Amino acid sequence: MWDRLLDSRTGGKHCYVAETSDDRIVGFACGGPVREGCDTYEGEVYSIYLLEEYQHGGLGRQLLLSTAKRMKDDGIESMLLWVFEKNHEARGFYEYLGGELIGRKEIRIGASDLVEVAYGWKDIRTLAS
Repeated sequence: MWDRLLDSRTGGKHCYVAETSDDRIVGFACGGPVREGCDTYEGEVYSIYLLEEYQHGGLGRQLLLSTAKRMKDDGIESMLLWVFEKNHEARGFYEYLGGELIGRKEIRIGASDLVEVAYGWKDIRTLAS
C-alpha cells in the first residue's frame, strides 16, 4: 500500500510526515483524488494520524492544511475524509476546522462492524491559505 501511495506516478496522491528535531516520525497525512465516485467532492484525505503525545500542539492542523494546500495546487477545490463515528475528539477537530458532516457508512474490519462518518469541505481555499 505504501509503495503505491508514495510512487510519484500515482496521479496526484501525496503524503506528508511530521517529525521531531531528532528525525522521529510522529504523524502523517495522505491524500489525493477522491477514491469512490462522488459528484460533490474531488479530493480525499485518505488517512491522518498523530501520536497521542503530539496531539493538541498544532501538528495535526499543519498536516491537514498541508494536504488541503497540495490538493488546491493540484486543481482540487473540495475534499472529504472518513473517520470512525466514535472518535469524538477527531470529529471535534474536523468540525472546528470547518468540516461539515456529510455521510455515514458501515464497514467491517476483521470480525468487527464499525461505523464511519464523512466530513467535507466544499471549498478548501480557506484551509489551503
